[in-house]
Parts: sequence; C-alpha cells; structure tokens
Amino acid sequence: MRPFALPSMSLRFVPVWRRNLLVWRKLAGASVLGNLADPLIYVLGLGYATYPDAEREAVVQAHPRSEHFKEDIIQAFYDGIRHKPQTTFGAKRACTSRSAPSSTIRRATSRMS
Repeated sequence: MRPFALPSMSLRFVPVWRRNLLVWRKLAGASVLGNLADPLIYVLGLGYATYPDAEREAVVQAHPRSEHFKEDIIQAFYDGIRHKPQTTFGAKRACTSRSAPSSTIRRATSRMS
C-alpha cells in the first residue's frame, strides 16, 4: 500500500461542474456589464443633461465646492473605507492614501484640471 496515492477519478463531479457552469453563464454578462458601466456613468457624467439647469444649480448651492475639492473628495473617500482595511478594496485605497502625502495628491490632482 502506498501512503500517498492519487484519488481515483470518478464522474460524480460532472453534475456539480455543469451546474456551476450554467450559473456562471447566467450571471457573467450582468457582472461584467455592471463592472464596466458603473464607473462609466460617473466618469462620463452620463445622464447629466437629463437634469434641468435649475435642479443642477440647486444641488451646487446646497453642496458648494471648496477650493481643494479634489483633495477633499479623495480624503472623504478614504475616510469612508478606512475602517475596513481587511477588504481588498479597503486595503488598496488605504495603502494608496497612506503612502502618498497630501502634497503629492494636491500636485497630481492639480495637473488633472
């Protein structure tokens, strides 16, 4: 008797594999579309023109932007996820925010405008 023998192959895995494949095929399109479309909506401002000028102006009046809006929004984003660094998203953002001093962020965002 060998102490470390490979398990014998069986076809019992086929129904489980098939079920997983069917579920993946059903959900893959929506998952990929959601991951691509969601950032595009924000980055491109899709739907911005559908709001009347008066409504957009009311939002700007209610939530005025500071002089350092870009830096402030990055800090607010970090503050919102810093309590959960164990998640991949939180760990990535926490490392990025901690490693870059605010002057670096300020220079980088000023080049974007």
